[in-house]
Amino acid sequence: MLEIAKRPDLEAAVRESTTEVLNTDDWRGQEQACLILGQLDHEDVMSRLVVLLKSPRPEVQISSAWALRKIAVKESLPVLLKHAQSQTDNPQGPDLRAVDRQVAHLFEAMTIMEYRPVIPLMRTQVPKPEDVDTTHRRLSRGAAVWGLGYFLADENDDEFAAQLMGRIKDVGGMTPDEIVLVRRMSAISIGRMKTESQLPAMKKFVGSEVQHDPVSESLRWSIHEISGEELPHITHSPRVLRNWRIQPLPPK
Repeated sequence: MLEIAKRPDLEAAVRESTTEVLNTDDWRGQEQACLILGQLDHEDVMSRLVVLLKSPRPEVQISSAWALRKIAVKESLPVLLKHAQSQTDNPQGPDLRAVDRQVAHLFEAMTIMEYRPVIPLMRTQVPKPEDVDTTHRRLSRGAAVWGLGYFLADENDDEFAAQLMGRIKDVGGMTPDEIVLVRRMSAISIGRMKTESQLPAMKKFVGSEVQHDPVSESLRWSIHEISGEELPHITHSPRVLRNWRIQPLPPK
């Protein structure tokens, strides 16, 4: 359908027929229609997409939020915030992982459209949950930290940057480690905010050579964004595995 829509004489027909499917009760059709109309930036279906945020099907919950992020109609923002707030305070749906993914898309949408009223809600996602089911606090928390890095980029908020550094260092303690996505986004947001006060802590955490892992690589990028310094990568010694079926010939 997307390929057909590239033809000027058929684009309108694709939009119309796909909108008809979106308005049916077939959840499979709704899911695919969301994906098509989102990529076609079809703003006329904004109201229907908002309704589908509350679909009983996880697939439609996610695809409708994604489509709303793609079409980025600012008139939808108050409703997106209200829904994200509701799903954060009292998640509803048969699959909490779908709720998590949906809220992540909504956070991304509000960030892209520069909707600052979402900042207080995003801030609540920075601390690590202690007494809730974290299956719906993974992608959404990462998206919230990512969004805050954009919103607060020019505010020199040392206190918030220190809070993000706490997320990065929250590993190896008595409680479960902070999830990698939140730690990565925390590092990236510090770099985007260019918070020089966190440079010593970041460099100490990384060490003199950067490990080849997502968090260390993100910290390396952040340090370069703030100071221009290029930290070297750690060099790995070659390893020989002896139990593979194909082995090199022994030296003569």
